[in-house]
Amino acid sequence: MNHKNYTNNTSPRCRTWGMKLLVSMMMVLFAAINVTEVNAQVTAYGFSTGTTGTLDPMTGSTQLVAASSDDGASVVTALPAGFTFTYAGTGYTQFSANANGLLRLGATAVTTAFSNTAANAGTNSPCIMAYFDDLATGLGGKVHYVVTGSSPNRILKVEWFVTVPRATGGTAASKFQVWLSETSNTVQIIYGAGMNVNTLNSGASVGLATSSTVFNSVNTSTHVNSTSTFTTTNTVAISSGRFYTFT
Repeated sequence: MNHKNYTNNTSPRCRTWGMKLLVSMMMVLFAAINVTEVNAQVTAYGFSTGTTGTLDPMTGSTQLVAASSDDGASVVTALPAGFTFTYAGTGYTQFSANANGLLRLGATAVTTAFSNTAANAGTNSPCIMAYFDDLATGLGGKVHYVVTGSSPNRILKVEWFVTVPRATGGTAASKFQVWLSETSNTVQIIYGAGMNVNTLNSGASVGLATSSTVFNSVNTSTHVNSTSTFTTTNTVAISSGRFYTFT
């Protein structure tokens, strides 16, 4: 009876080629992981702007911060079941907002911070700075939200109806909104009427941040974004219909 020899008789050349192939595959895998991590940062988000934005009427909205609130902040609020918003590579199902134009994602509530510094943005990260400044809801104002559409294309819409510049005893006359879109995970900031010249506290900050040093900041004078300069001096009036989109 003939017996086959099943011992490893692979040639040295084959073993070398196999090792090179394995190493190459591992390098491709690590490169793909690295690209994914980089692209997840808010610094890599695409940015666009325009002047044709329209505010949602906010029919059937739920209040987050009441009228006559100076620096008030909401509790953490859950998104509808099944709605996960992915921001900088992480999925979130909760959010909170304060009267100072700041929205925070996650299970930790936004603070009452009113100084629109990079440090405060970092403390409240991951955050979206719709119009981060020392504001107040004033008489008749509020911060409220609504979810429109149906799964998997729902949109969380948060509106600030506040005083710009800040006037604790004034009547709310300024509106702006943040839209967070399910599935596409797009962030859009839209401005309505009443976004007046605001030099009272040296201006506002607008954009995205996941820390004090990782951000995507907008200059509302030039409508240009930057991932290296954190702008805290946006004082110009913003025309109704102006929008900034981060994709």
